[in-house]
Amino acid sequence: SLKINKDLPSTGSTDIDEVRLLDAHGRAVTNVGSGEALTVLIQLTIEQPLVDPHLGVAIFREDGAYCSGPNTRFDGLQFARLDPGSYECRLAFESLPLTPGRYRLSVALWDAPESSPYAYHQAVYPLEITGPAAEGVVVLDHTWHQLPSSSPQGGEPTLSVSGRLDHQAWWRTFE
Repeated sequence: SLKINKDLPSTGSTDIDEVRLLDAHGRAVTNVGSGEALTVLIQLTIEQPLVDPHLGVAIFREDGAYCSGPNTRFDGLQFARLDPGSYECRLAFESLPLTPGRYRLSVALWDAPESSPYAYHQAVYPLEITGPAAEGVVVLDHTWHQLPSSSPQGGEPTLSVSGRLDHQAWWRTFE
C-alpha cells in the first residue's frame, strides 16, 4: 500500500501552499475520465533564493506502482534562480490515459542534484480515474481492424474500431 506523508524532511526554504487538480473547464476535481485533460495547479512560497531548482509531480497507483513523474528538468524548463516570493505553476495533461482506478499524486520542488527536496508532499493528493474496465497502467490509443475472412493477407477492413470507443458496443457487433 502507498505511504502518505506530507511532512518529509526538507530544507524549509519553500512551502507548497496549495495543490489543486483541475478538469478541462478549470473546476477543482478529484476524479476525471480516462483520457481526459487534467491540470495540476501548484502554489509555492519561496523564502530564500533557490539556485537551479526543479518542480515535479509523480503519479502513483493505489498499490504503489509508479505511473509517471514529469518534472521541469526532464521537460527542458529550467529555473536558473527563483527569488523569494509566491509562485504558481501549472502542469497540464492534455490527455491522462491511465486505466480506471485510484491514484495519488506527489508534488516536490527539488535541489539541482535531487538529493534534498526544498518541499515534498508524498502521495498526498488523491485522484480517481473513471471509465470502462481496462487492464495495465495506461489505455493506449489503438485501432482494431477486422479483415474479410476470405482475404486474411489483405483487403479492406470490414470493421474498424479505435481504443477510445465504446468497447462493449464493438463486442456486441459479433453477437
